[in-house]
Formats: sequence, C-alpha cells, structure tokens
Amino acid sequence: MNLYIEGAKVLNAVKQKKSSVKTLVYSSQYDNKKQLLALVCETLRYGSYLSDIADKVDLLKTEHLLKYDNSLAEALLFDFLIGKKGLVRAGRLKQTMTRHKTDIQKAYQKICEEAGVTSLSEVMDEQGLMTRCTK
Repeated sequence: MNLYIEGAKVLNAVKQKKSSVKTLVYSSQYDNKKQLLALVCETLRYGSYLSDIADKVDLLKTEHLLKYDNSLAEALLFDFLIGKKGLVRAGRLKQTMTRHKTDIQKAYQKICEEAGVTSLSEVMDEQGLMTRCTK
C-alpha cells in the first residue's frame, strides 16, 4: 500500500463526512497508522493553501496519475513542501511532483508572500491553531 494513496482515500471519506479521521485511519489497510494519521491531519490543516497551490500549478489537469483527485494532490504537496522528510517511497508520484517542482515552489512562495510570511507553518501559528503537541 502507498501512503499517499491511502491518505487520499481517507481524506476523501472525511470530506464526504462518512466517518471520523481516526476511525478511517485505523480501519485502513496501511500498516503504519501513526504516519497515515499524521499525513491526513496535517493535510487537512493546510488543505485550503495546498488546494490553491494545486489549482495554480494545474496539477490535476496535466498529470494523469493524479486522476483529478484533489486529495491525492494535497497529500503529495504537503509532504513535498512542508513535510520533514519530503516524499517518502512515492515512486512515480514523486517523479510527477519533481517534474513540476519550480512551478510548485513559485506558487508556494506567492501564497506565502500574500500572507506576509516565509512559510505556511507561520500562517498557522498566527491564526492561533495549535498543533497536537501543544494542546
């Protein structure tokens, strides 16, 4: 199982309000539940910004691997731009993202400039959203 594909399935189900995040993650076939939960939660946290980046770069229209799946694009963009380790074991999906690396980084910088920060994590800190560790 691929982390990003499973994450996209969970994100789609959460957006359709089929169940809670934890229920969907722990009922998933993916082995590393902690990693999947972190990906899904953080992707939901930055979702609006990641969706804007995907729209500006036209990832859903230009890449057949994403198959018009906004949740998969958001999960990949999160790890590509914000995640600590980058895209891990993503295979062809990683190649898809690196093919558009410059466009993605330009869109990311533009969104950060509009918000007046250097990274999206600063935007979340300014909005008063706490991470799980600080709760």
